Amino acid sequence: MTISELQLIPGLVGGLLTSLVLFAVIWASYLFAMEIWLSEITEGAQTSEATGKVVFWTTLIIAVLLAGSIATAWWTAARGASFWSSTLSAYWVQVVFNVFDLVVIDIIVYMFIYPKVMQIPGVEPLHAYWPHVRGALMGFVIGVPMALVAGAVSRLA
Repeated sequence: MTISELQLIPGLVGGLLTSLVLFAVIWASYLFAMEIWLSEITEGAQTSEATGKVVFWTTLIIAVLLAGSIATAWWTAARGASFWSSTLSAYWVQVVFNVFDLVVIDIIVYMFIYPKVMQIPGVEPLHAYWPHVRGALMGFVIGVPMALVAGAVSRLA
């Protein structure tokens, strides 16, 4: 098995599984605390009552993403990969999730399907692509330190 297969296969599998779990978490956040998404769908508006909920759901999303990255890095390390290979494998989780979030959640579900659960009463939906693309690009950058942490944790096991 080549180095690229050693990194890519766990990264893609881990990224897909993590994306599916995060899709469920994001969907649940719309069901239980849709107001936390107000700043994203209106490009900045937010109510102060939502602050505690934002912290809770953001922490949960980051924890699931980090756990998926660590599990994938550990899986790669267990197959004999180096720190950098494990870290790259963990970064693939970030890439897969960011693309999944952009294409499936933000564009297909939010912009085209736009189910009732994602509609905030009295708020006009954001039909621009750029804020979603900008968020995905930020996710690629934020994914680097998360992958480094996952790679480091995988070496401890």
